[in-house]
Amino acid sequence: GFFDTTPSGEIASRLTADCAEMANDLTWVFRFTIEAVVRLGSILLYMFVRSWRLGLLAIAIVPATALINRSYARFMHRNQQQVQAALADANAIAIEVIGAIRTVCSFAGERREQARYQAKVEKFYSLIVRQTAVQ
Repeated sequence: GFFDTTPSGEIASRLTADCAEMANDLTWVFRFTIEAVVRLGSILLYMFVRSWRLGLLAIAIVPATALINRSYARFMHRNQQQVQAALADANAIAIEVIGAIRTVCSFAGERREQARYQAKVEKFYSLIVRQTAVQ
C-alpha cells in the first residue's frame, strides 16, 4: 500500500509543507481576488463615465489579457508543484537521516546522505529561483 512504499519522512514533510503552502495560497487568493474585483469595477465605471468608447476598448482587451494570464497561471502552478515536491523530498531525507543517525554513522554514510540532501536542496533552489525570476 501507500504507507508501505512511501517513507514516513516524506509523508510528514509533505503534510507540513503542503498545509503551510495551502494556508498561504488561500490567504493570498481571497485578498487579491476581492481587491482585483473592486479595482476592476471601479476602473470600468470611471471609464464609462468619462468615455464610453474608452470603456468598450478596455472590455475588448480583456479576453486577450485573460488568455495570457491563464497561460502564466498554468506555468506557475506546475512550477509550484515541482517546488513543493522538491522541498518535500529534501525534508524527507533530513527526517529519515535524523531518525536513523546512529545507523548512518555506524555505516559511515554521512557523506552519502549529505550528498543526497544537497542534490535535493539544489533542485529546490533552482526551481524557486526560476519561479522568482518569472514573477
